[in-house]
Amino acid sequence: MPFDFKIKQCMGYAFVNLTGEEHVQHLIAKFDNQRLWPRSASLKLCCAGLSHTQGLQANVERFRNSPVMGDEVPESFKPALFAGVRQVPFPKPTRQLPPVQS
Repeated sequence: MPFDFKIKQCMGYAFVNLTGEEHVQHLIAKFDNQRLWPRSASLKLCCAGLSHTQGLQANVERFRNSPVMGDEVPESFKPALFAGVRQVPFPKPTRQLPPVQS
């Protein structure tokens, strides 16, 4: 879930990498156009769709050298990688990370 470090709030969307096309279609059918916060005053609907970046390796490469992986960013704001239900370490950056824009 991307985070805006300037205003210290999430940006209102998240990325989930699924393991098969059938899971993608199920997730979209289940979440698209749904009110996910029925007890809140918000009338916002969830919009589920595909990202421009597709596949686990492409997403790892997208984020491993991103400023969000820097030491100054709390772990709870960094992308998480799982093998089944177990969280595994995210691959280390391959170059010096740029600072987070604030």
